[in-house]
Amino acid sequence: MYQIVLGKVSTLSAGQLPDALIAQAPQGVRRASWLAGRVLLSRALSPLPEMVYGEQGKPAFSAGTPLWFNLSHSGDTIALLLSDEGEVGCDIEVIRPRDNWRSLANAVFSLGEHAEMEAERPERQLAGILAYLDA
Repeated sequence: MYQIVLGKVSTLSAGQLPDALIAQAPQGVRRASWLAGRVLLSRALSPLPEMVYGEQGKPAFSAGTPLWFNLSHSGDTIALLLSDEGEVGCDIEVIRPRDNWRSLANAVFSLGEHAEMEAERPERQLAGILAYLDA
């Protein structure tokens, strides 16, 4: 089973969480997305299983919990991917105009691919380059 849950950091970060969990939240720019992720998890799973943190700070459920998850955020959007089949990963990105996409295209695309990108409508050019790089 895979479950994807999306939300907005700006509204979820003010959601209800146990005081002990709120006390673990980092200060500064990461706080809102950290809290939003825990609110998404607590809404998807009740009660929220105990969490542990890897060497790089990646959260996971403690041993013995047959669930895995990954959180990703970009801008005000946050995504949660849950699985009962094993480790998972997700990545989201808010697509926004980038002034330097042409220099990246010049570095990685052939002349033919570059011409295809130039032929796209401006609002589709960045989506095209991201799709190409992700493939």
